[in-house]
Amino acid sequence: IYPPPIACALASGRTLAAIDAGGGVQIAVSSRTFIRADVGDRMVRYPGPVIQMEPRRIRDRSFFDHDVRFSVGAGVQF
Repeated sequence: IYPPPIACALASGRTLAAIDAGGGVQIAVSSRTFIRADVGDRMVRYPGPVIQMEPRRIRDRSFFDHDVRFSVGAGVQF
């Protein structure tokens, strides 16, 4: 199959470049408790040409894909 599905191209064992950028905010609620919010984006550079399955399309060249994450949590300091 040409171009190959992206899963087949990755199965060859090739190492991919990745960038992870993000940050967080921690707010003290009291002297021992806090709330924290974090956001991050992992960007991976995939090889081309490949068939991308979601959304289904052909990528003629290498491309970056993003994985944005957001989390909120609370904690107690000892």
